[in-house]
Parts: sequence; C-alpha cells; structure tokens
Amino acid sequence: MVKCIFLLLLGVIPSITSINTCCQILKPDQIRLAVATDSSVNVGWHIRTCPLDITNPLTNSIVIFGTCPTTLTSTSVYIKSSFYESNFVLGMSWFYSVELQNLEPS
Repeated sequence: MVKCIFLLLLGVIPSITSINTCCQILKPDQIRLAVATDSSVNVGWHIRTCPLDITNPLTNSIVIFGTCPTTLTSTSVYIKSSFYESNFVLGMSWFYSVELQNLEPS
C-alpha cells in the first residue's frame, strides 16, 4: 500500500509544479494618501506577485502629479518598498511609498 501511494505522489508532483498558479497583479489593488508635512503628502500602493518571488517588480515606479489632470508636470520616483508573504497561494505582497513634496494649498 505504501509503495502505491509513493508512486502516485511521484506522478502528481510534476503536474502540480507545472501549473502556473501565479497571482501577479501589477495594477495597484490599494492606494493610500497620508499627510506628511504642511507641503507634502505620502502616496502608498500595494500589488501582488507570484508566490515566493522576492524580486521587486516595480523598480522604476514614478508618481506623476500636477494641478490639473491634463497638465501633470511633476514627478516623484518611489523611495521605499517592502514585501511580505501574505499567503502561499496569493503570493507576495509589495508595498510602495512616495512622498510628493513642495505642494501648495489650492
């Protein structure tokens, strides 16, 4: 009985590992704003990547902003990122944070 189960598992393992169960979502599923100073705001966002993949998927993230949706003239490159394994099936959770500086009240 034990030998049969062992052979059955050997047949199942390759089929499980060949299935692409990656839940990578590079579009943010959470976006947060927080006041940093009188003239700056922190923008944070969250994405998911494949399980056990600790490679930062957004190494050149840029936040573009401005005073009008048609004239976004200011940019800020992400300054902080961190990750944690939220669930083996769901993958790695990545959090990014950028501080938008030199803002003026409207």
